[in-house]
Amino acid sequence: MRSVAALVAAFLLLALLGPLLAQHDPTAIDVPARLAGSSRAHPLGTDALGRDILSRLLHGARWSLGLAFLVSGLGLLIGTAVGLLAALADGRWTGR
Repeated sequence: MRSVAALVAAFLLLALLGPLLAQHDPTAIDVPARLAGSSRAHPLGTDALGRDILSRLLHGARWSLGLAFLVSGLGLLIGTAVGLLAALADGRWTGR
């Protein structure tokens, strides 16, 4: 369980500090540097348009994390509401 908590904490830290850690603009197109391999300038290389993959991953983590929290929160709210309604119905819907 500790390793899962450490992984989540690391992901949170990377997502929050992503814009500070990213060396390049994630949307900047650099055609001459397209499909470049790993280097000091681009630790994970570049994609087909020359965009830095590490910068794109760090910026995308923030969106992924925010969406995960939003969906989890909505699931919690809907599940709680349905559970409360089922408890208040006191078996009327199940035919008891």
